[in-house]
Amino acid sequence: MGRTRQSFARPFQAMMGTLLAMVAVAALAPLAPAAAQIKVEVAFSGLWWGYEQLEGMDMRNPPPMTTRATIKEWDAGDNQWPPHPDMIDVDVTVAAEVALKEPVEVSYQYEAKGRLTAPKTIVRSVIDLAPGATQVLHGSINVMGYISHLNRPKFVRVTTRIGKRPPVTADLPFVLGD
Repeated sequence: MGRTRQSFARPFQAMMGTLLAMVAVAALAPLAPAAAQIKVEVAFSGLWWGYEQLEGMDMRNPPPMTTRATIKEWDAGDNQWPPHPDMIDVDVTVAAEVALKEPVEVSYQYEAKGRLTAPKTIVRSVIDLAPGATQVLHGSINVMGYISHLNRPKFVRVTTRIGKRPPVTADLPFVLGD
């Protein structure tokens, strides 16, 4: 029994020594500031009819869409509600805690038949922010143009790339009618 305890104690002591060394290195290592210093948010919206326009609306002769609606899901199950405009506006808000001057690209891809389509760029520029500043990048996606070609995507993915940082993605799911 003495041998078993001794043989167990040595590897355990070695493991504890290694664990303590790793904790010390982790505690002394600086935090990766780049990710924490930039915040990216993506919002989807589009023009749609207001509630008052929907009351008694003739779908064969609808009024112009004048209300900006935030879209969490593009749902074409009903002609009137929830909103599912032909053109989706994409607003990418970039906030920086530090000065930032880097190239930025916003692109989108549809998921169709289990695969992502080739990315299409909707914004390409250089973002130039002072510390604490925010900038909104605007782009649009012609959803109906894609769907009208008999495509049935599950979602559209928007990808934002700033410099060499990891990309930020946001998906807008689709619910298509019959």
